[in-house]
Amino acid sequence: MTNLFVLLIVVLLLVISFLIYKNAEIRKRHAKTMEQLHQMIVALNQRQKMLNDKVFISDEYNSNYRKDMKNLGDDVVELQKVFMEIISKGNIN
Repeated sequence: MTNLFVLLIVVLLLVISFLIYKNAEIRKRHAKTMEQLHQMIVALNQRQKMLNDKVFISDEYNSNYRKDMKNLGDDVVELQKVFMEIISKGNIN
């Protein structure tokens, strides 16, 4: 009977040792995966900042472009008015 208890204790100790070993392996894999995820998040964050900068530059360019085109259109209309006045007066030289 005592031998059975000793054998049971030895088997339980082996199982506990095996579970502790497997738990350590799982923890290492988890830590490695978390580090990879962290690196991925950092890379994505940097890419997002770069893309946000590009969007800002593009929006600023579009805004300036629209203003410049409006001013150019206004200048063209003003020139057309001047030409029409010159033509209507008959001062073509």
